[in-house]
Parts: sequence; C-alpha cells; structure tokens
Amino acid sequence: MKGMDIKMKNKLTAYFLSIVILAACLLGGLTEKASAATDQDADGKFSIAIIPDTQQETVIQNMISKKIFKNRTQWLADNKNELDLRYVVHTGDVVNWDTADHAQFAIASEAMKVLDDANIDNSLALGNHDTAAVGPGGSAIDPPNTKTLVRKTITFNTYFPVSRYPGMVTYEADKVDNAYRTFNASGVKWLVLTLELWPRTEVVSWADQVVSSHMDYNVIVATHSYMNGDSSIYQKSDYGSNSPKYLFDNLIKLYPNIKMVFSGHVGISSSRVDTGVNGNKIVSILGCFHDNNENPVQIVEIDVNKGTLYSYFFASSNNKSWPQYAKVFDGMSFIGAAVVPSPSSPVTSPTAVVPPVETSFVATNLGTTPTKTAVNQPTSALMSSGSIARTSSSTIASSSHVSPNSSIISHYNAAAPKPKSFASILFIVAACVAIVACSCAAFILYRSRKKGN
Repeated sequence: MKGMDIKMKNKLTAYFLSIVILAACLLGGLTEKASAATDQDADGKFSIAIIPDTQQETVIQNMISKKIFKNRTQWLADNKNELDLRYVVHTGDVVNWDTADHAQFAIASEAMKVLDDANIDNSLALGNHDTAAVGPGGSAIDPPNTKTLVRKTITFNTYFPVSRYPGMVTYEADKVDNAYRTFNASGVKWLVLTLELWPRTEVVSWADQVVSSHMDYNVIVATHSYMNGDSSIYQKSDYGSNSPKYLFDNLIKLYPNIKMVFSGHVGISSSRVDTGVNGNKIVSILGCFHDNNENPVQIVEIDVNKGTLYSYFFASSNNKSWPQYAKVFDGMSFIGAAVVPSPSSPVTSPTAVVPPVETSFVATNLGTTPTKTAVNQPTSALMSSGSIARTSSSTIASSSHVSPNSSIISHYNAAAPKPKSFASILFIVAACVAIVACSCAAFILYRSRKKGN
C-alpha cells in the first residue's frame, strides 16, 4: 500500500512538473512576442504614413479599374515590418463627391480596410469633398448653404464610423470629424488629432483641452487645409469657420507637445518649421498632388533618440519617388525619448551611415516589376528665416522612378546592436525553467518505474 502511495506521489509530481513545463512554454512564447515588440523599439526609430488627397482615385475610371487607392494601402500593409509602420493618417478629400450609390465611398472604404486587416492603426481627416457641400463634378452643390453643408458628413460617417477605430475619442458622438487616437512607438507616447476643415471655435477649444490633458504625449495634428504651396499658413476660412492661421495661433504654437502638422487641399508638397511659444520645433508638411495617374504616399521616419524626421513621397503604382520633396528635419525633441538632442545638431541623412544597398521591399505594383536599384545618399541643409526654418530638398535618388526602399533598409540595418529587454531576459528564464522541469520530470518517472520493477 505504501509502495502504491509512493508511485502515486511520483506520478502526481511528474504531472505537476508537466504543467510547469507547459506554463513555461506558454510564457516563453508570450515573452518572445513581447521581446520582439520591445526590441523593435530599442533603436528609437519607426515610421508613420500620410495619405494625401485621393479624390481622383475614386472617380477616374482608369484609376478605379486598377484599384490605385487599394494598391497604396496594400503596399503599406505588405511593407509594414520593413517600414516599422505604426500609424497611417489620411489628410482628407478621401473621395471627390457623393453619389446616390455612394460608389466613391465604397472604393475608399475597401482600400482603407486593408490597413484595418493588417492591424495598422489609422484615421482620416475630412476634406471639403468628403462632405455634403460638394456635388457632381466637384463644385459646390448649393453655394448659398455651403457653410452649413460642409458640416454634414452623414455618408462619410456611415462608411468610416467611430466603431471602426478602437479607442477613438471624438468631439461629437458617432462622428469621426474631430477625433483623436493614441499609440506607443519607440518607448514614446503619441496622439494623432484629426480636425475638421477650417474648424469651428468650439472645436479648437475642444482640441486645446485634448492637447493640454495629454502633455506626456507627442501630438500629431492632421487637418485638410493648413498650408499653401509656398509653405505659408493659409489665412482664410473660406466657407468654414476659422482659418488655419487661427488654428496655429490658438492651438498649434501654444503647446510644447505638438510636434507635427500634416495637411493637403492645395499644391503638391511644401514644408515649414515653426518655433512654438515654448521654444519647441513644429514641423508642418503639405502633401496634395491631385495626381491622375499615380498614388503617392508620404513616409515619415521618426528617430526619437536623434531628434530627426526623414520624409519622402513614394508611389507604389509605378515605383516612383519625388526626390525634390524629400526632407530631413533635425533638432526635434520628443517627450519621453531617451535622448533630447540639441537644436543645433547637424543635419544628417539617415542613409549616410552605410553605403547604398539593393531594394528589398515587397512589390505591389500594377503590372510593373520593381528594379533593384541602389539609391544615392541624400544631403540636406536647414535654412532659417526668423522663427521659420525651411528645409532644402534632399536628393534621395538619381532618378524619379527608383524605389526609396534601400534608404530605409540601410538605415535600419545600420542600427546599433539592440540591448536585451526585460522581456528577452524573461524568455531566457522561462526556457531555463522548462529545461529544469523536463529534467526533474524525467528523473522522477525513471525512479518511479525502477521502484515499480
């Protein structure tokens, strides 16, 4: 009877150790994933993408048939890891005008769903063409009532409802017109604030409360109309309520945690750097294009430790880039970053650390095969004028039809060896526990069988 008790005790011990092994394996798997995410942040670099006006892509038949809009978001999804892409924001004029069947909204929704399915956080600012103010052909549908109709966004909110964006906080219930979402990247907190076109005074007041209550977040603002093609801030409110200059004076320049402003509506691309009242740099970039053939997207690589932004435009439909609009901005400081760089730090290209390499992004082109072409290293300089510093164009390619992929790949490959995170250490400990538990279980079972014989 005593021998049976010993056997039962040994078996129970073995079963217990088996459970320990299973738990250690599960813990190891979870910590390995956590380690991967933490290690990905260790170099302090990640990217966001800004989609400019896509209105033509929902109305020009050739672009519709080729699914130009969806091609862009698919490219972003396919290259999510290569880009270390954390967020995508659309700066408005998602569609050109509404129709009875809402066909343009359906095209846009399908395209943006690719990002949802790829678990890439995103949000959209509304442009004038996304509202009831614009009718067939892109003109005002009812000029005397345009100021009222520009706030009528029922169709937009039907296809892009608040429920589509987990964690989104809005100014008005069930309307994405004015909203914010947060995310973490490179050990730093971020808040993306999307505001309506030429916003109402009460909206700006709400935005002020949002920013002031999130002082430990780095704020990115997206609104459809903010800059002109000559880099100046737009001074009029047209058929809205307040001008972009009002937004700048009553929100943008007032808070040290506002870091970037993105907009579209006019021109092709331009940029400016303002100094806020707290001495912080605010980078604003315009991207519009209104392209009838290509699908440009802006990629902004953020290095929180070096305090730099590297921005360029790329079209996945034909592998085209625009070197004249590639810029490097330095002297930025990010709340929560490990290093706060000096504003006088020299401008350096992210690609300058290593020689050019071949491209390796996933192609999502429309009937084209990307050419593996080495990309020239860019050079850049900052020119200051008063409190506004405008960056010169950085040459990132000798041809406008080569992919900028290698510049990003080179930059990421050149990162210093990543330190082991707590999650990595926990994974190693879990693996050791599993090994010890396996050895103990095997020994106990061996003794149990030996005594049984």
